[in-house]
Amino acid sequence: MSLSGYNKKLTSGFFAFWLTQWRTTFLVLILIVLIGTFAAIRIPKESNPDVNFGMVLITTVYPGASSQDIDSLITEKVENQIKNIDGIDKITSTSVDSVSSTTVMLKNDADADTVTSEIQDSVRQLSLPKDANDPVVKKITSKNNSLFNLVLYSKNQNFNVDYLKERAGMLENALEGKGAIDQITVTDGDKYDIEILVDQAKLESLGIPLSQVASSIQAFNNSNQPLGTHKIGEREYAFRIDGEVRSIVELKQLPISVAAGKVTTLENIASIKKVYADTTDLTVGNKAQGDIGKVAVDIMFEKKSSSSILSAAVEAKKRIEEEMKKQIYHDIGYFYTNDLGEYISEDYSDLAVNMVSTLAIVFVIVSMFVGGMESFIATVSIPLAFFITFFVLNFFGYTMNFLTNFSLIICLGIAVDTATVVVQGASEFIKLGYKPLNAALLSVKTYKNSLISGTATTVVVFFPLMSLPGVMGKFLAYIPITIFVTLLASLFISLTITPALFFKSSREKKLFTPNPDAELTLTEDEKFILAQDRGDKVEKTESSQRSWRDKIFDPLNARYDKHLGTILQSAGKRVIVVIIPLVVTIFTMWLVSPQLGFIMMPASDNEYLTISLTAKVGLTKEAIKEKSQEIHQIFGTIPELVNYTSTIKGNKIDVLLRISKKGERKRSSFEVEKDLVSKLDHLVMQGFQVAVATRGNGPATGKEIGIKIIADGNASFDNLSKVSRDFKHFLASIPGTKNVSSSSEESAGQFLFELDDQKLALLGLTPQSIGPSLYLALNGLEAGSIKGEYDTHKIRVKYDDFSGGISPEQLMNTSIITPAGKVLLGNIGSYVFKPSTDAITREKNQITISIGANLENGYKAEPINAKLTEYAGKYQFPAGISSSAGGETEENSDLLLSLLSALIFSLIAIFAILVLQFNSYTQPTIISYSILMGFVGGSFGMLLTGHPYSLMFMIGFIALVGIVVNNAIILIDSANENMKLGHTRADAIRESARSRLRPILSTTLTTVIGLATLTSDGFFAPLAYTIMFGLSIATVMTLFAIPALYQDEYKLRLLIKRVLLKPLLMIGVPGGLLGMVYLICLLFGIPFIGTVYGNAAAIALFASGMLFLIGAELVKNCRGEQGWRQHILGMIPYSLSGEIRPRQIIKRILIKFGVFLLPLILGLLTGGLASLVSGNVFVSQTASTVMTIVAYLFYLVGNLYSFWTSPGHQFLHDRFTQIGFRLKKHEDQDSEPVHNQ
Repeated sequence: MSLSGYNKKLTSGFFAFWLTQWRTTFLVLILIVLIGTFAAIRIPKESNPDVNFGMVLITTVYPGASSQDIDSLITEKVENQIKNIDGIDKITSTSVDSVSSTTVMLKNDADADTVTSEIQDSVRQLSLPKDANDPVVKKITSKNNSLFNLVLYSKNQNFNVDYLKERAGMLENALEGKGAIDQITVTDGDKYDIEILVDQAKLESLGIPLSQVASSIQAFNNSNQPLGTHKIGEREYAFRIDGEVRSIVELKQLPISVAAGKVTTLENIASIKKVYADTTDLTVGNKAQGDIGKVAVDIMFEKKSSSSILSAAVEAKKRIEEEMKKQIYHDIGYFYTNDLGEYISEDYSDLAVNMVSTLAIVFVIVSMFVGGMESFIATVSIPLAFFITFFVLNFFGYTMNFLTNFSLIICLGIAVDTATVVVQGASEFIKLGYKPLNAALLSVKTYKNSLISGTATTVVVFFPLMSLPGVMGKFLAYIPITIFVTLLASLFISLTITPALFFKSSREKKLFTPNPDAELTLTEDEKFILAQDRGDKVEKTESSQRSWRDKIFDPLNARYDKHLGTILQSAGKRVIVVIIPLVVTIFTMWLVSPQLGFIMMPASDNEYLTISLTAKVGLTKEAIKEKSQEIHQIFGTIPELVNYTSTIKGNKIDVLLRISKKGERKRSSFEVEKDLVSKLDHLVMQGFQVAVATRGNGPATGKEIGIKIIADGNASFDNLSKVSRDFKHFLASIPGTKNVSSSSEESAGQFLFELDDQKLALLGLTPQSIGPSLYLALNGLEAGSIKGEYDTHKIRVKYDDFSGGISPEQLMNTSIITPAGKVLLGNIGSYVFKPSTDAITREKNQITISIGANLENGYKAEPINAKLTEYAGKYQFPAGISSSAGGETEENSDLLLSLLSALIFSLIAIFAILVLQFNSYTQPTIISYSILMGFVGGSFGMLLTGHPYSLMFMIGFIALVGIVVNNAIILIDSANENMKLGHTRADAIRESARSRLRPILSTTLTTVIGLATLTSDGFFAPLAYTIMFGLSIATVMTLFAIPALYQDEYKLRLLIKRVLLKPLLMIGVPGGLLGMVYLICLLFGIPFIGTVYGNAAAIALFASGMLFLIGAELVKNCRGEQGWRQHILGMIPYSLSGEIRPRQIIKRILIKFGVFLLPLILGLLTGGLASLVSGNVFVSQTASTVMTIVAYLFYLVGNLYSFWTSPGHQFLHDRFTQIGFRLKKHEDQDSEPVHNQ
């Protein structure tokens, strides 16, 4: 190609356009800044992403029914009705007193609206008890417009909860709909029924039934009636009868007809009281105001959909403060909880601080390697990429949330690498003497393929994260979306705008620095352009002043080049450098990984602790309230306390305690947790179950330790409860567990009334006729409603005998009105007491009790779960009851398997991209070798920082896989270009590594330090440490092991065929035959394969198959023909002659192949001995496997070393000639085959 033609090619094309038409480029830059800034302002900001969970909740209320009745009469019917609907993945349900709750998990590809509609249609067809409410079907999403919760509490002990709820209603009425405030809900609030408690004795003396009282109330209430419009004078007026009761005072005066011509008022025969719908008692503490243990109410504020959460929160708080200054709220304190505005404000403040600090660090690091101007240009590419990201996310309707923010911080360290490579490359070309334009063009030309491949490998590893199952998977999908856009935007900026900025910002140098090694890598055309660009420039001599960067990095480069040269010249050293990562990886998996354990979502040091105290069965609510006052005083002694909310419901106290921020306290949340456990420990002796835990991060994942006890349809629930108690007690006895709980705890029990059929028949009664009367006596009748100022309140009429509680004896002495007249209940029946549970859970239509526990800090889940599994294996389960694995790992098994599949997919995708770029299988294998040390580094990072393996580690490692290969890609690509110019393999890779040392170090440091800001976040710290340590150690390996492997690339190809494929083929054929026999035996139920004799038979079959194949191979070789392996591998690995002597045959059978038979024979003998001693077939299989592996490794290492260190170019030349390779002749002995195979 002529020089003019080369110049035309260099200045044409898509990427060159942005340099030659730099004015257009700068206009695009300005446009990116403008639309990016506008999008950053307009894009919705929220704490959590708007996620369609793919969940449907079915709730059915059956007042007064026990959990067992709810399960049999409601829940089981609901599950059976909907289980065959398409799109449903999993059904779980919980039955508690009066309420059935069924959760339906949908498949990932299911249309949530369609399935929800089908579920609604199905449950409408159910035949449920007549007193049960209609099922409510609701699709669950994370979308909400919540701002915060406002807690009002009484500073004056004379104010009761009714007073607070009244004031909460006033606040709701004053602020709802004002400004950005949309809806205000008094949680657990001001909704109440009116209960009319009739004196039964007075009623009986008047001779009227309870139903007549209810009818009178309904008759005189809500009797508004229009009378039409009528003209009076010149105007028309509406006439109506006002018969509506508006207050309890008016209700008391309602007349009740008692006899002919006689009337009494309701207040003469009954008392009236408010009964709030919610039975939860809320008590709070506010340390700043010195208020501890105060009665409170909770109010939830929501913003209007069109409002920004940040501005809406500020405006709403301002309105609240103005309203609370009024006299009617005197002696009422308040504080905020679940303040999303505050959380988001802090998130974006942290994001801004992290971005600015990271950009500053990146600028300083890059400037240390290349220069201030170059560093500034590389750093500017990051915000430009972010501007594009903001625009794309906003355009497609996404929001900014904590996951997108986290993804942007990840990209901070990665995105700058691309721009740095281009800027550093252009800077090096300028040093050689090129003009800035040509330097920028050559840098883009040189590195564009590698950068595109590198970005593709990083992007493709995140792609599978978009389709992970479950709620967690839907949350995590926001990470790859943000990273895709940011990294692709960064690639575009780095190959277009960044070179243009560099070109226009660089001045032409008057001096140039000759570099003979670098100039050897230039083409003839590039050398000619260099000669032209140097023109009248002066060569920089030794006496010329070198920059401080050169003074630092030139000696480092020289030392690295010297050590690398030594390694490349020695086959033994190359073997050592390559083997070390393998050895360290095995060491890591053997010793380090078991020490780490696995926790799905480990808790981190944060501001919130949850405390749960469950009272012993039967303890009254008043006694629990009294005990809670003691607990509140304990909370007041915590120096880090900010505030807390405590709710009492049933026999359980739940507390959310907030402590001061991490930087404002001396103790960690885990230390505060231990302190609370010790201070509450005395309650355990009083029958309370105490659970204290630092609140976890992200969506709930379940407890780390767990097991499920499952009952089929014929099993006794009493037996199931007993088994679950046994497992709960065992789990509590294992050191390292805390907060042991069961999904089904004992409740106070139930009384079962048994009616005497004979006595009923004598009175002309039936159970159906007596039931309504008994229900009426206990629960009363509804008698309409009255409208209050803020809500409508139902009216219920009942006897006052049972208003304050009831005993079975009291009920048995009660007379009920029946068609046969008054009947004493004790005369027609009796009662028995039976224990019951507070909740019944179903999974896959089977009653299931889940036993779970959290881990003490420093303990691992695996050994504890192993003990639990061992206990289950020895436990004698009653008929119909079994167990299965539980805990967070099992609950999220689909997610973990998908992550593992994502990793495998990522590796395959990376390999495919590299094969496409390099047109080789060997070179992608060499590049992928760096992943090993990435895993090692990530594991040691977890060990040194005290983190277990977790979900964040897995995501971090998936990301690391795509990052660590980037340096190796550029290294190999550069070496290949050098090879094309005629360099020897050693010189090509050596020059490539030397020239890339400074860029590799700078990009690694920028990525590592860029991610350092994430280490302060407990949720994302494991991910950050994984990438930081993994990339650091992988970079060191890249600088030495990758050149060593590249030097011996042709040996690596031969090694794979000769040392690896040959034994695998020999084992694979008989192994496959054995597998087929085993599957057939399983299919037809043949039992002997599973016995020790079957183990022996399997080994014998395996050995005989190998001997047959070996014999057939030797017969072929003795005849001078190629055997089956030679046809498959395309080579004759053993003999150069056409005949094999008998002595060689014996050596091959006993030495070459016998090494595989010996461990199998030893395994057979060991298995037989183990069976005689213990009958444990597993020992036999394990021993045989271990011996085979050890022998195979010994054989592999021996062949590897002897082959790798084989002297003489002629030997290699002969071997390659035999297997069909043709070598390109060079004088140097390290010549390279022309064809990459």
